[in-house]
Amino acid sequence: MGACEGMTAVVTGGSRGIGRAAALRLAHEGADLALVARDVDGNRLGRSLAETVAEVQAVGVRAVAIAANLADPAFARSQVIEQAQAALGPVDILVNNAAMSVFRNVIEWTPAKLRSMWEINVMAPWELVTAVVPGMVERNRGWIVNISSGVGEPDSARAGGAAYGGTKAMFDQMTRCLALELDGTDVTVNTVSPQAAARTEFVNQLVDQGAMQPEITEPLEAMAEAILALATAPTFARGMVMRDLDLLDHLGVAVRTLDGTAVLEGYDTDDLPLRIAELSDAATRQQDLRGAWGTSWGKKD
Repeated sequence: MGACEGMTAVVTGGSRGIGRAAALRLAHEGADLALVARDVDGNRLGRSLAETVAEVQAVGVRAVAIAANLADPAFARSQVIEQAQAALGPVDILVNNAAMSVFRNVIEWTPAKLRSMWEINVMAPWELVTAVVPGMVERNRGWIVNISSGVGEPDSARAGGAAYGGTKAMFDQMTRCLALELDGTDVTVNTVSPQAAARTEFVNQLVDQGAMQPEITEPLEAMAEAILALATAPTFARGMVMRDLDLLDHLGVAVRTLDGTAVLEGYDTDDLPLRIAELSDAATRQQDLRGAWGTSWGKKD
């Protein structure tokens, strides 16, 4: 029996990247999935929500697609939880993964673009949390996993990172405070971020173009394994804000393939300290991602 047998999970940003990887890892552990993206059939970077849902269903669990523009302040994000529960039953796991990651100078941001980032990176997960927590508390069972970024850490300031890093810093603080507020319940909330740039379809594109060094990237399986660990964590493990490999090394958990059948080469428990050291060293050589990360916004409006 898988670690998530009989559980229902909602994963935002489920079409591709970290969201797709997390969905497949949870599905292989038995979870039913409600996957959320802006639209169902739209194809970006070679993947669509419909295709990811089909991949999850092929594992043998239930999966539904929920089309929702989380960047739209007029959209009632609580509908996501309502639709998921109507289709699959009470939500046990919420993975807040959808995000807008764009790097540009402070003076180049327009109010409209800044508000869009704020809506999807802060308000959407905040509203999803407020929609799902009461039911979790009532059932005394639930796991919230927030996906953040090292760019939000206090010592990670970089040119172009004020908006994205600022939203992620608030996201991290929300996790810490919510954990205190959930004390005395069996509901956990934690945050995990990649040790380095996760090899999403977009990051692969940047590497192929020479805009990002491959040595400051990590496999998607690392985030998927960390998300699984937090989606099944004991209740005393609450309020953590950690990088994925640090977390797995702390827990003594290897990075496994998305189907869970094998340890990913080079990411066994004995390998993790060296991987962390290598990525920490590479991270000191920050790359300027203004104009590269989030290409649709990379130039002045």
